[in-house]
Amino acid sequence: MASRSTVKMLADMDRIIAFSDKAIYKTSSIRRYNTTQIIQQQSVLEHEGSVALIAMLLSDYFIKNGAKLDTEKIMRMAIIHDLDEAIYGDIPYDAKYEYGKTSEEFRAALERMKIFTLRMILSSIGDSDLAKKYFGLMMEEKEKGTPEARIVKLADYIDVLIFINHELSLGNRSVRDIKEKAEKNIRGMLLNMAKDFVMHTDAPRRGRDFK
Repeated sequence: MASRSTVKMLADMDRIIAFSDKAIYKTSSIRRYNTTQIIQQQSVLEHEGSVALIAMLLSDYFIKNGAKLDTEKIMRMAIIHDLDEAIYGDIPYDAKYEYGKTSEEFRAALERMKIFTLRMILSSIGDSDLAKKYFGLMMEEKEKGTPEARIVKLADYIDVLIFINHELSLGNRSVRDIKEKAEKNIRGMLLNMAKDFVMHTDAPRRGRDFK
């Protein structure tokens, strides 16, 4: 006869499996760039995996060059950064940023929806401590106020650029404006990071702060 601790563990595993099933299969079926002509589609799940790999490489690079970063935190943040899209899908960039006050109002409404959606999704884990931890990571990434969140956002833009470059190589000329925006965002973030490093050029390499 199984012990009470074993029964509890099995019940916990059932919840973890159910949550993983929802997170993986929903995000694997949601397509990005859904208002743009795309030759080779990319799912939200594929994007999250790409961002996680790029974020790991960026973190290791910046740490090697003197930054003080939490790579584990960056990886966790990258893997779940678009989890909320499992419910409402990928919102086009233009809708969020290109239409002045309309976009501002939309982003405010979207933020409220994200918070509600995240709480709903994470509650299905069945562990309030884990749900709170993951919610905090996702909100930190959305706010982009910490070095780790900025690394994830940079990785996000880089994945966009890589994907769009492949589309261009396949002959898709309709994505050229996306490439320009991605390059502009990457350049801006890197310039800001470079300024942060310049402030610490006389500090020891083993632990200069990123910000």
